[in-house]
Amino acid sequence: METNPESVNKDFLKTIQKIGINRLSLGVQSFNNNELKFLGRSHTNKTIHKALQNIRDHSFFNFNLDLIFSLPNSTEKTLENSLNNALLYSPEHLSTYALSIEKGTVFDRKKIHPLESDTELNQYKQIQDSLQKHGYEHYEISAFAKPTKHCIHNRRYWEYKPFIGVGPSGHSYFNNHRYENESNLELYLSEPTSKLEQINQTKLSKKEQIEEFIMSNLRLKEGFTFKRFQDDFKESFQLRFKNQINKLDQLNLISISADQIKTSKKGQALLNTILEEFIT
Repeated sequence: METNPESVNKDFLKTIQKIGINRLSLGVQSFNNNELKFLGRSHTNKTIHKALQNIRDHSFFNFNLDLIFSLPNSTEKTLENSLNNALLYSPEHLSTYALSIEKGTVFDRKKIHPLESDTELNQYKQIQDSLQKHGYEHYEISAFAKPTKHCIHNRRYWEYKPFIGVGPSGHSYFNNHRYENESNLELYLSEPTSKLEQINQTKLSKKEQIEEFIMSNLRLKEGFTFKRFQDDFKESFQLRFKNQINKLDQLNLISISADQIKTSKKGQALLNTILEEFIT
């Protein structure tokens, strides 16, 4: 279950335990109050610590923390502060995302820009070094976990397997279609399933499926096997992408074996460069 720090209290934790929730993902984003204010968050450093102490006192849950890096005016010290504060509670999982400014958003209209790419890369490496030093496995581009605590839920997306989204604006993928639920809460509650045939749906072409398969699976540390690609799409990955494989291998961005492809250490930080080769 995803939640924000300001929603977490003892009664909340007792209630969600009763209905079977055993894992929480908290949208912390930062432990620096000035960065939280910049992001428009309603919680503060104090709110986060109170929420995390409640979770650890409860002892039933394992939890993930979301952190954002590459924020304007952020430094090695501010990032270190967020990491150190997070590690005080020994979370089972951390997800770290670089600030992304999409066209038409408030940040875009305010002409706010993330950090330079070299600085962003340095912060990414700082996160890798710090969390791996504390025993976390970097098993996906943005995800770090204690051994045996990988996020089963998210792995399903990254492995490009079918899933069903429940609730307003929920997204699903199955039978080679993408589905999007009604976004209006009142309309969704009045008829959550009866309009399934009228739901927004998009049939994906084979080319789109292949591109999404590659985009998802190359996020994982282990990448994917050529057999899995063959089984899903009835053709050889090595033959279809022979030129791209050779180019990326020479650039040391991927690691190739007889039966598998994955990103190299260098390629992890330059995933978009890799994907550009496969998506045309």
